[in-house]
Amino acid sequence: CISAYLYGASLTSAATNMNFFLEKNIQDDLGAKLFNNFIFALLDRSKNLTVECKADSLAVSGRDVLENFSAAWSAGNMRTYNISNSDTLTLKKPSGKLKIKTVSPEPLSGGQIWTFDNGIRVIFKNVPKSGMFHYMWLLKGGYSLLPGIKPGESAYISDMLRLYDVCGMSCYRFADMLSANGITMKGEVTMSDFRISGAAPSSRLRLVMKAMASFADNKSLNKDAYDYYRKCQDLMMAAGSSQEAVLDSLMFPGNVWSPYKRRIKLTDDFPKRASKFFDSEFSKMNDGVLVIVGDLDEFSLKKDLCRDLGNFSTEKVSSFRSRLQYESVSGRVSEIKRGDKPELSVGISSPLMFTSANFMASQIAAMVMTDKLSATLSKCGWYGSPSWEFAMFPEERFNFRMNCAMSDRTGIPASLAQTDSVEFVMSALRRTVSQVSDGISADEMSVYRSMLLKSMEARMSDPETIMSMLVLRYSYGKDMVTKYKDKVNAVTLDNVNEVLAAMAKGRLAEYAVRRSHEGEQIHEQKLKKPVFEGIIPVLLPAADSSGVNAAAYGVLGLSAPAVPDWGDSAVFRRRLKEFPAPRVIKVSELDVKVAKDSLIVKDTLTNLSASDSLKVRVDSLPAVPDSVAVCPVDTTETVFHIEN
Repeated sequence: CISAYLYGASLTSAATNMNFFLEKNIQDDLGAKLFNNFIFALLDRSKNLTVECKADSLAVSGRDVLENFSAAWSAGNMRTYNISNSDTLTLKKPSGKLKIKTVSPEPLSGGQIWTFDNGIRVIFKNVPKSGMFHYMWLLKGGYSLLPGIKPGESAYISDMLRLYDVCGMSCYRFADMLSANGITMKGEVTMSDFRISGAAPSSRLRLVMKAMASFADNKSLNKDAYDYYRKCQDLMMAAGSSQEAVLDSLMFPGNVWSPYKRRIKLTDDFPKRASKFFDSEFSKMNDGVLVIVGDLDEFSLKKDLCRDLGNFSTEKVSSFRSRLQYESVSGRVSEIKRGDKPELSVGISSPLMFTSANFMASQIAAMVMTDKLSATLSKCGWYGSPSWEFAMFPEERFNFRMNCAMSDRTGIPASLAQTDSVEFVMSALRRTVSQVSDGISADEMSVYRSMLLKSMEARMSDPETIMSMLVLRYSYGKDMVTKYKDKVNAVTLDNVNEVLAAMAKGRLAEYAVRRSHEGEQIHEQKLKKPVFEGIIPVLLPAADSSGVNAAAYGVLGLSAPAVPDWGDSAVFRRRLKEFPAPRVIKVSELDVKVAKDSLIVKDTLTNLSASDSLKVRVDSLPAVPDSVAVCPVDTTETVFHIEN
């Protein structure tokens, strides 16, 4: 209670929160009604609405943005889509009935595998009392099979599925028809497979099957929708790539087949090449598996599938998987840019064989890394959102990512000095990653093993978890769920520490956004360091026919070394009388103060003659200036100091 009052902490534990969401008995229609009431209470015409636009100030003004936004919400531009059964009449109708050839148990999910006489396989797992079902049609062959694929196009191929007209309906009206019936349908193309997935009410099973069959056989590209899509992508990419895309480019600099969008120019022939790929995939719907998990009656489902699966094309030839290779690197790389608010993303990647032992060990290692990095971030007044995955293609690697941001000031202790320096946070996270490589203790290992077991046990009945583990089994051939408790208990402390050491030695990428300071700018003028570009004059003797000047300059060290026999020069002795008479220096004129008890001063001074006063050592060096300092008054340098 004290923490909740002072810092806004939750009154319940994480386990209590999880149990609340897992064991809730609220119906979906009631939950939707309560949620809509909550949203309606939040939004009105006078508050809780923010319009944000990022653009060049010379290209668009703030007033234009608000006017365009308001005009879009005017009564003339609003439209309401009502459910119309006439839209579904144009969908493809069943052409014949199939029979179930074999029925076998599915050991991974506890469901069944039905194989129909045209070769299509269906995996069904009943999850009662949900009123919904989840589906996924998983086909072999990803964008690695796209003809003439160019760097960067892999991130855009999935969006092409939303730009096709179906059975006379525009792509927009087809999406509205599905949405009005409570159906979600998403297409995704990965490097290794092609997926169509979504969810729908249990009463809309046949409509889902008709919609997929119609899309497979009766689709055509909407060119206007594609042109609009390209313009939208250009505008979004003009603001810069997403934080995830930049981090991925730093983690895998040689990967031009990234699933994250980067700024490229989509060509006019891209939809044509995409259509060729989709037609090839839809022509062999038996080259994969249809997964259905949800609240459906088994007998009725079999009956409906026997009528609807005959609409899909099948072939006896299966697809192969071609891997798009790139060279992975190790070491550390960082990139810092300026932005609106401080942000930081950290990515760690290391090669690791995808085995059941390494999979479980990597899950524990990821939890360890999350806790250590989160503890470091909390000391800086920051927080992090972790994610990790095991990548299969083109190389088996374990990837860990954490997106970091500053915590809200009201949610941290008053005694904590929060920092907005991304460089300071980056340095602290690097030290933590290096320290984590030392490993964990046996007691910590026991705690993390228990956490992993509880987490997997809580998610085993979730439909999305069942779908993901079936995809892992039938797309990649990996079974990580069967006897998962034995696999987790078999993980040793050395296995986890080896994964942590491999992560510390792998690829470490950091992408940070430094705040762009705003406010008063103070201009301070500072003199540049003087740079002399002139010529240092060299003193040379004037014309000297008699040789007196040359001898004198030589003695004084202003020219070449002095003439050794200057005292024997007849010319010099003849000119000696022209020199001024030397002054006689008396001892009384010398101001010498010496402590009586320090030393004895002996008078060695005698009257000097003219010849003696000019005696200079022959080995004297010329006095050459070391440097010349020149400070031009009109040379200045402007230094900007930006205050918060």
